[in-house]
Amino acid sequence: MIARPSWQRVWDAFNEWRDFEVNDYYPETAYYSLDEGRTLTQDAYRKWLKEMEEIYLPDRLAKCEKFTLSLEEFRSDVGVTDYGSSVVEIVEGTMRAAKETKESIAGVLDASSQFRIAVIDENVRESEEWYNVLVTREENIRKLITAISAGLNKIDELLRS
Repeated sequence: MIARPSWQRVWDAFNEWRDFEVNDYYPETAYYSLDEGRTLTQDAYRKWLKEMEEIYLPDRLAKCEKFTLSLEEFRSDVGVTDYGSSVVEIVEGTMRAAKETKESIAGVLDASSQFRIAVIDENVRESEEWYNVLVTREENIRKLITAISAGLNKIDELLRS
Protein backbone atom coordinates (compact mmCIF):
# COMPACT_ATOMS: atom_id res chain seq x y z
CA MET A 1 0.00 0.00 0.00
CA ILE A 2 1.21 3.51 -0.81
CA ALA A 3 1.99 5.56 2.28
CA ARG A 4 3.87 8.39 0.65
CA PRO A 5 2.33 11.84 1.14
CA SER A 6 4.29 13.03 -1.88
CA TRP A 7 2.38 10.58 -4.10
CA GLN A 8 -0.92 11.93 -2.80
CA ARG A 9 0.28 15.48 -3.59
CA VAL A 10 1.02 14.35 -7.16
CA TRP A 11 -2.54 13.06 -7.55
CA ASP A 12 -4.04 16.13 -5.89
CA ALA A 13 -2.09 18.50 -8.15
CA PHE A 14 -2.93 16.48 -11.25
CA ASN A 15 -6.64 16.33 -10.41
CA GLU A 16 -6.71 20.07 -9.71
CA TRP A 17 -5.03 20.75 -13.06
CA ARG A 18 -7.22 18.28 -14.96
CA ASP A 19 -10.40 19.68 -13.39
CA PHE A 20 -9.32 23.18 -14.41
CA GLU A 21 -8.66 21.99 -17.95
CA VAL A 22 -12.05 20.31 -18.30
CA ASN A 23 -14.30 22.68 -16.38
CA ASP A 24 -12.69 26.10 -16.75
CA TYR A 25 -10.23 26.20 -19.62
CA TYR A 26 -11.56 23.97 -22.42
CA PRO A 27 -15.02 25.59 -22.57
CA GLU A 28 -13.34 28.97 -23.06
CA THR A 29 -11.27 27.78 -26.02
CA ALA A 30 -14.32 27.62 -28.28
CA TYR A 31 -14.00 31.34 -28.97
CA TYR A 32 -10.57 30.90 -30.52
CA SER A 33 -12.52 29.71 -33.53
CA LEU A 34 -13.09 32.72 -35.74
CA ASP A 35 -16.66 31.54 -36.37
CA GLU A 36 -17.43 31.20 -32.66
CA GLY A 37 -15.63 34.47 -31.97
CA ARG A 38 -18.05 36.25 -34.27
CA THR A 39 -20.91 35.30 -31.95
CA LEU A 40 -19.56 37.87 -29.47
CA THR A 41 -19.55 41.62 -29.89
CA GLN A 42 -16.17 43.00 -30.84
CA ASP A 43 -15.69 44.46 -27.34
CA ALA A 44 -16.71 41.20 -25.68
CA TYR A 45 -14.36 39.26 -27.97
CA ARG A 46 -11.42 41.51 -27.15
CA LYS A 47 -12.23 41.23 -23.44
CA TRP A 48 -12.33 37.44 -23.77
CA LEU A 49 -8.97 37.41 -25.57
CA LYS A 50 -7.42 39.54 -22.85
CA GLU A 51 -8.85 37.26 -20.12
CA MET A 52 -7.39 34.22 -21.86
CA GLU A 53 -4.00 35.88 -21.97
CA GLU A 54 -4.05 37.38 -18.48
CA ILE A 55 -6.13 34.90 -16.44
CA TYR A 56 -6.88 31.50 -17.97
CA LEU A 57 -3.54 30.70 -19.58
CA PRO A 58 -1.43 31.87 -16.61
CA ASP A 59 -3.71 29.85 -14.28
CA ARG A 60 -3.30 26.85 -16.55
CA LEU A 61 0.46 27.24 -16.57
CA ALA A 62 0.54 27.61 -12.76
CA LYS A 63 -1.48 24.41 -12.28
CA CYS A 64 0.82 22.52 -14.64
CA GLU A 65 3.86 23.89 -12.81
CA LYS A 66 2.41 22.85 -9.44
CA PHE A 67 1.87 19.34 -10.79
CA THR A 68 5.38 19.21 -12.26
CA LEU A 69 6.92 20.30 -8.96
CA SER A 70 4.91 17.73 -7.00
CA LEU A 71 6.06 15.03 -9.43
CA GLU A 72 9.68 16.14 -9.02
CA GLU A 73 9.26 16.02 -5.25
CA PHE A 74 7.86 12.52 -5.51
CA ARG A 75 10.77 11.47 -7.73
CA SER A 76 13.28 12.67 -5.16
CA ASP A 77 11.29 10.81 -2.49
CA VAL A 78 11.34 7.48 -4.37
CA GLY A 79 14.48 5.45 -4.71
CA VAL A 80 15.13 2.56 -7.07
CA THR A 81 15.32 0.21 -4.11
CA ASP A 82 11.86 1.30 -2.88
CA TYR A 83 9.82 0.09 -5.85
CA GLY A 84 12.23 -0.85 -8.60
CA SER A 85 13.69 0.82 -11.63
CA SER A 86 10.50 0.53 -13.70
CA VAL A 87 8.66 2.92 -11.36
CA VAL A 88 11.53 5.41 -11.51
CA GLU A 89 11.66 5.18 -15.31
CA ILE A 90 7.93 5.83 -15.63
CA VAL A 91 8.11 8.72 -13.15
CA GLU A 92 10.95 10.27 -15.12
CA GLY A 93 9.09 9.78 -18.41
CA THR A 94 6.01 11.38 -16.89
CA MET A 95 8.18 14.26 -15.66
CA ARG A 96 9.50 14.79 -19.20
CA ALA A 97 5.93 14.84 -20.54
CA ALA A 98 4.91 17.33 -17.84
CA LYS A 99 7.83 19.62 -18.67
CA GLU A 100 6.99 19.42 -22.38
CA THR A 101 3.38 20.24 -21.54
CA LYS A 102 4.49 23.25 -19.50
CA GLU A 103 6.56 24.50 -22.46
CA SER A 104 3.64 23.91 -24.81
CA ILE A 105 1.28 25.86 -22.56
CA ALA A 106 3.78 28.74 -22.59
CA GLY A 107 3.72 28.44 -26.40
CA VAL A 108 -0.08 28.66 -26.37
CA LEU A 109 0.21 31.82 -24.30
CA ASP A 110 2.56 33.33 -26.89
CA ALA A 111 0.34 32.22 -29.78
CA SER A 112 -2.74 33.56 -28.02
CA SER A 113 -1.07 36.93 -27.68
CA GLN A 114 -0.22 36.94 -31.40
CA PHE A 115 -3.75 35.84 -32.22
CA ARG A 116 -5.18 38.71 -30.13
CA ILE A 117 -2.97 41.22 -31.92
CA ALA A 118 -4.05 39.89 -35.32
CA VAL A 119 -7.72 40.05 -34.31
CA ILE A 120 -7.37 43.62 -33.02
CA ASP A 121 -5.58 44.60 -36.24
CA GLU A 122 -8.36 42.84 -38.16
CA ASN A 123 -5.75 40.85 -40.06
CA VAL A 124 -7.79 37.83 -41.10
CA ARG A 125 -4.89 35.96 -42.69
CA GLU A 126 -2.71 36.23 -39.58
CA SER A 127 -5.69 35.46 -37.35
CA GLU A 128 -6.23 32.23 -39.25
CA GLU A 129 -2.53 31.36 -39.11
CA TRP A 130 -2.35 31.90 -35.35
CA TYR A 131 -5.61 30.03 -34.88
CA ASN A 132 -4.04 27.04 -36.66
CA VAL A 133 -0.97 27.31 -34.41
CA LEU A 134 -3.25 27.35 -31.36
CA VAL A 135 -5.19 24.31 -32.54
CA THR A 136 -1.99 22.35 -33.20
CA ARG A 137 -0.51 23.24 -29.83
CA GLU A 138 -3.76 22.46 -27.99
CA GLU A 139 -3.95 19.04 -29.65
CA ASN A 140 -0.37 18.35 -28.56
CA ILE A 141 -1.15 19.42 -24.98
CA ARG A 142 -4.20 17.19 -24.83
CA LYS A 143 -2.15 14.22 -26.06
CA LEU A 144 0.52 14.96 -23.46
CA ILE A 145 -2.06 15.20 -20.67
CA THR A 146 -3.43 11.83 -21.77
CA ALA A 147 0.09 10.37 -21.69
CA ILE A 148 0.69 11.89 -18.25
CA SER A 149 -2.56 10.38 -16.97
CA ALA A 150 -1.58 6.97 -18.33
CA GLY A 151 1.85 7.29 -16.70
CA LEU A 152 0.32 8.20 -13.35
CA ASN A 153 -2.07 5.27 -13.53
CA LYS A 154 0.79 2.91 -14.34
CA ILE A 155 2.89 4.26 -11.48
CA ASP A 156 -0.06 3.91 -9.13
CA GLU A 157 -0.59 0.33 -10.26
CA LEU A 158 3.09 -0.53 -9.72
CA LEU A 159 3.19 1.15 -6.32
CA ARG A 160 0.17 -0.81 -5.18
CA SER A 161 1.52 -4.19 -6.33
